[in-house]
Amino acid sequence: MTPPLIRPPGPTSGEKGVEAGSREAAGEGMTILRRLLLLAGLAAFAILLWKLDLRVVLQTVSRAGIGIFFVLLLEAGTVTLNAIGWRLSFESHAGREYGIGELARLWLAMDGINYFVPTGTIAGEIARASMLRDIHPLEVRTASVVISRIAQTIAQITFVLAGFTFLVSQLRSIRRFGWIGPVSRWALIAITIVMIVYAVVVWIRSPVRAEKPAGAPALHRFFGRLGTYFAVHPWRFLSAVLVFMAGYLWPCVEAWWICRLIGVPVPVATAITIEILSVAIDGALFLVPAKVGTQELGKTAIFSLLGLPLSAGAAFGIIRHVREIAWNLGGLAIYSRHGTRPERALL
Repeated sequence: MTPPLIRPPGPTSGEKGVEAGSREAAGEGMTILRRLLLLAGLAAFAILLWKLDLRVVLQTVSRAGIGIFFVLLLEAGTVTLNAIGWRLSFESHAGREYGIGELARLWLAMDGINYFVPTGTIAGEIARASMLRDIHPLEVRTASVVISRIAQTIAQITFVLAGFTFLVSQLRSIRRFGWIGPVSRWALIAITIVMIVYAVVVWIRSPVRAEKPAGAPALHRFFGRLGTYFAVHPWRFLSAVLVFMAGYLWPCVEAWWICRLIGVPVPVATAITIEILSVAIDGALFLVPAKVGTQELGKTAIFSLLGLPLSAGAAFGIIRHVREIAWNLGGLAIYSRHGTRPERALL
């Protein structure tokens, strides 16, 4: 008598319904949270303008004049550096197939999605992987998106840690918190050592490719591509991290220029300080849609910390907000015109 087939335990229809309901509830919860954050940002912005005198803030913004167009142009440098970092996140043979211009457009589309619908960058990453030309398998394209996000995150953390190490020696207001300097310094040293050891060890040993056969499940092939990249291209990954760090450093030029436009010229060190603190604040408040209120409030707090006029800080935030909205609306336009492919990204 043939024994009955033993099936591995799986979710019942009831369990599937509960799981789907949980996902739907989680989505609704995130929507409610974003709406609450949006309302909080608007309220904070209104209170800020009320406290600072709207007329003075707008007069400060008006000083920028046509110089604001140069502010808009400067963002092209950041987009280009991010596109180069993404290209380095491909394996060398695959990266050559995608031009910097194409990658820059898709990066801008991703930024537009993440800016107006903040989800911890997930939505934008899925779109970015789906919009890439399918001259390479889906797992190769998806792996490049994941690797670029890892590299950019490491670059952001390293930039902020290095920045706080720099700030402790520059600002008395921060120097009061004696623990910030040593913690930032040792964390930065630890990250640097780990990255160098990783690259040297992988470079010395004989690389073992981790690709999976074409018939393997898509997710297995995806992890195989990740393993291959990190095993074969450690220096390429470190180069991507450095390029993304340059992408965080480039806006210091914008900060310096905006300060000159609004009549509050600052030295280069102060412009770097403004950008370091901006990256830290933006990273902590990434869930606020379109940075409503947090951009202006954050810049006002930074200017207060640096002993600069508060109205200038609010004006700085408004000008930067104009630049962000302009570029990210362009990104949404690229996304809507390009559309997405029917295949799904492995994210």
